[in-house]
Amino acid sequence: MVLNDFLYTVIFCVVATFPLLLIAIAILVRVHNKKLYRKVYQQSKTWTICPHCNRLVWLKTFRCSRCHEQNELMPAMHGEDLYFSLPCRRCGTPLSSIHYSGREELTAICPECNSPLGSQAGVFQEVVIPIVGRRATGKSAYLAALTCTLQQHYGDRISFPFPGVAEQVEDRIRQYAAGQNIQQTFIGPASGFVIDMKTGTQKGTQTGDQPPGIRLVLYDVAGEVYAEEKSMNDLKYFDFMDEMIILLDPFTVPEVRQQYAESLEQLKQRNIFDIGQGDFEEMVSRIKNGIVEKYRYADYDHANSLSSEEERTHPYLRKDEKHYARCAVVITKTDVFDLDRKIGEAAIRRKRRDDAGLSFEDALDQVCREQLEDWGLGNELLVLEDLFTEVRCFSVSAFGHLPQEGKPYEPQRVLLPLFWCLRQQFGSPVG
Repeated sequence: MVLNDFLYTVIFCVVATFPLLLIAIAILVRVHNKKLYRKVYQQSKTWTICPHCNRLVWLKTFRCSRCHEQNELMPAMHGEDLYFSLPCRRCGTPLSSIHYSGREELTAICPECNSPLGSQAGVFQEVVIPIVGRRATGKSAYLAALTCTLQQHYGDRISFPFPGVAEQVEDRIRQYAAGQNIQQTFIGPASGFVIDMKTGTQKGTQTGDQPPGIRLVLYDVAGEVYAEEKSMNDLKYFDFMDEMIILLDPFTVPEVRQQYAESLEQLKQRNIFDIGQGDFEEMVSRIKNGIVEKYRYADYDHANSLSSEEERTHPYLRKDEKHYARCAVVITKTDVFDLDRKIGEAAIRRKRRDDAGLSFEDALDQVCREQLEDWGLGNELLVLEDLFTEVRCFSVSAFGHLPQEGKPYEPQRVLLPLFWCLRQQFGSPVG
C-alpha cells in the first residue's frame, strides 16, 4: 500500500511538473538559438574593400550559383527557428547564408556600385597597397614585373579572382618574354588590381583559424593624379591602405639628370626610355597632405561600434598622428647606365663585404639611403619616417635591361618591397 502511494506520488509529480519541464527546455533552446544566431551572424557580417569603388563594404549580397539572381544572404531567426540556408528568390536553389560554410563560394556583389567582388571575398586577409608615383616613374612596369614574377615563382599558389585578369597576366608574361614595351596606365578612375596568395595556413572558420591566404589589392593610378593635392585627396583607398610603395625615378633628380644628360638624349631619340615627371620632394609633400589631413573611417558606423582599438583592422588616424602603415621607398630603373654599381647588386656586395653581419635587405636599405642623401633627399626620408610606422628603401629593375625586341626581360629584386610589407604582418606569407 505504501509502495503504491509512493508511485502515485511520483507519477503525480512528474505529470504536474512536465509542462514546467517543457517550458524550461523551450527557454533553454531559445536562449541557445539566440546565442548561436548572434555568434554566427557576427561571424558572417564580413567587411571587404571593393576594388572598383574603393569603399569598405559589408558583404551581404551574392549571386545565385544557378540563375545568377542577386540575393541578400545573412543568417536569419524567425521565432524559434534558425535559417542558415535560404532559397534563391528566383529559382529556389538553396544558398548558404553563413560565411565559411558555402556562402564564400558564391560571387559577392558590392552594395555600393553593384560590381562583382568575385568568389572568396572576405575570406582571405586583405592587404591594400597603393603604388605611388608620378607619370613615367615606372609604376606600370613595376606592377607588371611584380605580377609576372609572382606567377612564375609560385604558380598555382597565385590566382586572380576577377574575370579576364589571368589572361591579361599571361599576355604580360608573353610581352616580358619578347622584350616588348609595357603600356603606361591610362588616366581614369582608380581600380584595384587583385591577387590572391595562398599561404598554406588552415582555412578560416567560425573557430577563428587563420585565413587561408592574402588578397592583395594593388592600386596603380595614372601619375597625373598625384600632380594636385585635390586629386590625391579623392583617392578613397588611402583611407584603407595597409602599406604604401612609393616609386622614385632617379632621373627626376636634377643632379642625376645632369650627370647623364648626353646619354639620356640618345635614349630619348631611340624612343625607348622616358624620364619621370615631377620631383620626389613634391611627391612626399602630396602624400603628407593627402594622408595627415584626413580623418580615417569617420563615415563608417561599424568602426565606431568596435569595442577597442585592438579590434580595428584599420585604426583611426587623426591629424599629427603617425600612420599605422609602413612605407617602402623603391628606386626604379637601376638597369640604366651604371646605377647598378651605385644602388644595385654590385653596391650591395660591397656593403656586405665591409660589414659581414648585414643581411641582404639591410645592406640594400643602407645603400639606397646613402644614395638618396647624396642626392639631397634625406629630408624627404625624415618626413616619411615621421608619418609612417616604418620606412624601408629598395632599388629594383622591372626589366633588367633596356627594352630590346626579342630579348626577354629579367626583373631584379621586384618582390623584395612587397614581401617586406607583408612580412611585417604575416611573417613569411608565401615562402
